[in-house]
Amino acid sequence: MSDLRIGIIGAGIVGLNTALEVRRVLPDADVTILAELFNDETTSDGAAGLVEISTSFRGPSLDITRQWVKDSHDFYNSLKSNPDAGIAPITGFYLAQENPDLVKNPYLNGILPVFRPANQDELKDLGAYRFATYMSTLVVTCRMYLPWALGRLRDAGVFIKKTKVNSLYDIEDDYDIVFNCTGLGARRLCEDIGVVPIRGQVVKVRAPFVQKFFMNNENGSYIIPSMQSGLVTLGGTQDFGHWSQSTSEYNTHSIFDRCRDMMPTLESATVEWHWVGLRPYRHQVRTELEKIGNLLVVHNYGHGGYGIATSPGTAKYVVNMLQNLLKSHPSKSIKEIISQVPLNN
Repeated sequence: MSDLRIGIIGAGIVGLNTALEVRRVLPDADVTILAELFNDETTSDGAAGLVEISTSFRGPSLDITRQWVKDSHDFYNSLKSNPDAGIAPITGFYLAQENPDLVKNPYLNGILPVFRPANQDELKDLGAYRFATYMSTLVVTCRMYLPWALGRLRDAGVFIKKTKVNSLYDIEDDYDIVFNCTGLGARRLCEDIGVVPIRGQVVKVRAPFVQKFFMNNENGSYIIPSMQSGLVTLGGTQDFGHWSQSTSEYNTHSIFDRCRDMMPTLESATVEWHWVGLRPYRHQVRTELEKIGNLLVVHNYGHGGYGIATSPGTAKYVVNMLQNLLKSHPSKSIKEIISQVPLNN
């Protein structure tokens, strides 16, 4: 359909990756991104950007979630040769001292190019950690990727509108289809009280000697290098239900202490800045179609701390859902199709 009017609410990593997929699949549609915050104003900007997910992440099923990770890895891998996109291959380790189950991950095993138990030589180098998994994946530096993606969308004819959408009913006459990629904002926009912030604090340091990532899955600490000339993210915290975006001195000391336990040489790292973000947690990522007023709404939110790692996959998933709906009624107009979608109660 060439007369489709599509709005995409949100310009974080989920919104931009959804817009890229919409433009790829529906090249003739009239597409607009509506967002209040862009680039370094978004939660995505400060994230470490590792393409991996924990076992706490929930999609509709194990198989679908694995496909999301695969599609996301494939998407980013296709862009890594572009230096402006901020994507690079990286290797590293899951670590544990007491519980071997914490270095296992059914979402990643068989999906990432390499995901295997650490060998004896690697374990020896890792010191006190008795259990480890070595993996190969990608890291996405959002401070580079978000502006790059926005530029690519502009070049593809996508309109960018800086605005706050207070209600979906306010825009029901402007668009036929709206993709809801509002993350934590869905709590207000959709009255979805299942969307809860998980406060995450990190420290950005200059440590060019860090070439691999390390994640202690027993205490939630991580060391993740980026593409930005020696910049490394140290984390982290997971404060469920906390809305504060102020940095905490206690968290800073705790992060440094835990990360230095993994890598004592971080003592010489130079602190660049501190950052706090609110991850949009939901018990399961919401990927579904819904009729609200005159709009067909395609939900794609609730990725928690894994929007970078999974959003190309969830974008492909929800755009495919939309495509299947449109193809099932080839002779009908978009308004006729929307009229047959059950109304939100």
